[in-house]
Amino acid sequence: MWIDGHCHLAHPELDGLRVEWEQRAITSGIHHFVQGGIGPEDWQRQREFATRNWSLTFGLHPWFVINEPEAALDEALSRLPEFLKFGVGLGELGLDYSDKSAASHESKQLHYFEQQLIIAKQGKWPIVLHVVQAHGRALDLLGKVAREWRGIVHGFTGSLETAKRYRKLGLHISVGPAVTRTGYQKLKRAVKELSMDALTLESDCPNVSIPGDIGRPTSLIDVANAVSAIRGCQASELLHQSSMRLRDIFDLDVCFSLD
Repeated sequence: MWIDGHCHLAHPELDGLRVEWEQRAITSGIHHFVQGGIGPEDWQRQREFATRNWSLTFGLHPWFVINEPEAALDEALSRLPEFLKFGVGLGELGLDYSDKSAASHESKQLHYFEQQLIIAKQGKWPIVLHVVQAHGRALDLLGKVAREWRGIVHGFTGSLETAKRYRKLGLHISVGPAVTRTGYQKLKRAVKELSMDALTLESDCPNVSIPGDIGRPTSLIDVANAVSAIRGCQASELLHQSSMRLRDIFDLDVCFSLD
């Protein structure tokens, strides 16, 4: 019985599909799902649609930060602690410099990233990081706020050297569907060279940032198969070990034994 380390089953794209897709995942052996939070509307949807197999995280995603006025962001930030009472971690939070428009909001992104890190550290919450083309700035800010963290770097596609820097801060490297695609050689080298206990696995369902790719939660198994091919080990063992780590990272009160 396995855990999906990061997905978005409350996403509107899954309306009408949610129950069926979750049941298919459970039939495939994936019994628990750690959700990624985006902003207040998504937080509400998570609480509305959550099943006993979901664990929730709440945060201000960098895309949300980029697109909302500061007054709305300040209000959302003030509401975050009340939602965290129903969650297992704070996320997604981070930095995204994937295009010029996003990078032009650097100071805004840095401010709300730091404010969320402070909330996480004060509340001793594990974090779910979203970092794209901004690992250096993210690592600097993480180190500024605290010397040690608990959580995952979701959808990691960076280098082995970058992954090692996150590990020194206590964070785990979460591998998603990118590892199944052509290219991504830096990621694949990191997956091969990192110790097994550094890695967790995720589906990032429904992957709506990729045009035409509405990913299913069962893609977690595809991720495990790709990682197993790179590392030369059994996919089932990878899924088991990842699930054990996720249970520890997020202190999950799962209703089944993984031992």
